[in-house]
Amino acid sequence: MSELLTLLVGCALANNIVLTKGFSSVNCLSVDSKEILRKGFFIGMLMLVSSVICFPLQQYVIAKFNLSYLQNLIYVAVIVAVSAICTVALKRCKRTFILTVFNSALLACCLLNTANAYTFVEMLFATVGTALGLLVSMYLYNGAISRVREDAVVGCFKGLPIKVLTLAIVVLSIMAFK
Repeated sequence: MSELLTLLVGCALANNIVLTKGFSSVNCLSVDSKEILRKGFFIGMLMLVSSVICFPLQQYVIAKFNLSYLQNLIYVAVIVAVSAICTVALKRCKRTFILTVFNSALLACCLLNTANAYTFVEMLFATVGTALGLLVSMYLYNGAISRVREDAVVGCFKGLPIKVLTLAIVVLSIMAFK
């Protein structure tokens, strides 16, 4: 049990795929904490459902029939289908669906679960840890960007450049966990 908790905390903090591997969109985050929680829960739910579907696909279809060259395509198809179904089921706005489909953290989560050859239970803990890591990184980033005063930023750094610099500072701070 302690190995599973270590895996959960490790995926959330030390091996946070959003901050350490750069799998996320910088420009789609909101400053509203309720919106962050909603997006984090939605993407975390999609990570969990996609990983649960991709695990048996990997074990019983891709590995059995030697279809490793189609692995990424199959995973992307699963992620798009799960995103569309969850968006319709939850009746959320289409903007969330568009952001989620293009979020490479979902694909990275499925691929890392496969690459690390996790068992089903380990995959569940790693996916929940990854989702928590996504939520933590969203809160850290928005906490940092909310402290940046736009009027004090030089004109050439306004907008996306200051957001990228702020994200770099957050990534450096999270690297202290390694």
